[in-house]
Amino acid sequence: SACNMRTAGIESTAELLEKQLALEMSEMTLEEALTLARAFSHYLNLMAIAETHHRVRKTRNVALLSKSCNDIFNKLIQGGVSPDDLYETVCKQRVEIVLTAHPTQINRRTLQYKHIRIAVRCLR
Repeated sequence: SACNMRTAGIESTAELLEKQLALEMSEMTLEEALTLARAFSHYLNLMAIAETHHRVRKTRNVALLSKSCNDIFNKLIQGGVSPDDLYETVCKQRVEIVLTAHPTQINRRTLQYKHIRIAVRCLR
């Protein structure tokens, strides 16, 4: 509380809050700790959706976020790369789709669908 922060005097607010949090968490039952962990997990997922929404909204307002391939190719040619070399190099490129799941980020499918629906509504 604010009174505790004032009486602490020397300790920074962050240190005091950290100690208070540790004390409160140490007194939690296993069920309370599990509920808190789940709530925090939901919070972090919703924050990720909000950050993505903000990034998308921000980039929608930028006329040219990045240059097109045409612009980049023209710049390379102007820089001395021959059109034939550029064509051959592009033709040699491979694109592979890699699907991975980090073990700590595996969620139940129903929860993933809920997060997708929230994200879609944010992007409207």
